[in-house]
Amino acid sequence: MHTQADREVHVRGGNGPVPILRTRNALNDMAADGVVRMLAATPATARDFRVLAMQAGSNVVAPGRDAGAFWFMLRRK
Repeated sequence: MHTQADREVHVRGGNGPVPILRTRNALNDMAADGVVRMLAATPATARDFRVLAMQAGSNVVAPGRDAGAFWFMLRRK
């Protein structure tokens, strides 16, 4: 099953809470079932985005890696 993102958030190079805040803001601006694809530079963000998904009442649809970037897709409930 292929999931299409409604919005993409680039957080490569973001430090501290900035990647989480930018992605949370994108999720908050979306309707139910909206999908955000977040691009990050490090695999450590996987843990942070799983926590964000739980706190925001969202699901991690798919994690992946492309051309040196890590990406995560979150679906808003």
